[in-house]
Amino acid sequence: MDRMKKLEQAAGEYLPERYVKSKEFIRAYYAENHREVYGELEKIVRRGIQRCKDSEKQVKHIVISVLFSSILTKSYELQVAFLDERIYMDDAPVEEYWTPEFIFERIEEDIQCFRKTAALNIPRIKEYEVEPIRNAYAFHHYFPVMLLLREIIPDIVENICSQYDVLDNAAMVSFGRHMEKGVLLYQRGKRDEIFSY
Repeated sequence: MDRMKKLEQAAGEYLPERYVKSKEFIRAYYAENHREVYGELEKIVRRGIQRCKDSEKQVKHIVISVLFSSILTKSYELQVAFLDERIYMDDAPVEEYWTPEFIFERIEEDIQCFRKTAALNIPRIKEYEVEPIRNAYAFHHYFPVMLLLREIIPDIVENICSQYDVLDNAAMVSFGRHMEKGVLLYQRGKRDEIFSY
């Protein structure tokens, strides 16, 4: 078995347990700091909506995107884009950025622990060998982000809509990879059952 297969196998044995512990930490942190997390995202959405109002932009879509570049740089930033009905063809998008740090803060620690454990059986592990495992592991952390957004984004959007008249009555908020079709999180006027976090 080549080194990458061995590393992937070791990651498959070690990282799922760390991910479960990370999810427990995320849940506990969110339960204790719900208002702070809500307030941070609300401030970013409000700033984007204010910029749209200032430029007289009507918003049909708010797209919260996973940026692969932010996984590579380990900043884990999400882009929050305010777009018109043309969505990705909008020639004047308004963009803000948000990082729910508490969701991503344990990734490096988990990867370093994995690397030490794997080094017992695989000598001289190089950074470039660990990079694809780190990227895949980091990407798993966007699922809790989606659950969090499903819970808080309807209230944030409705709260801001009552104060600004730039959001279309059927405006949609979606989440996914940058420039790809996303998952609908919320649509104004259709408050479907949402996931609880």
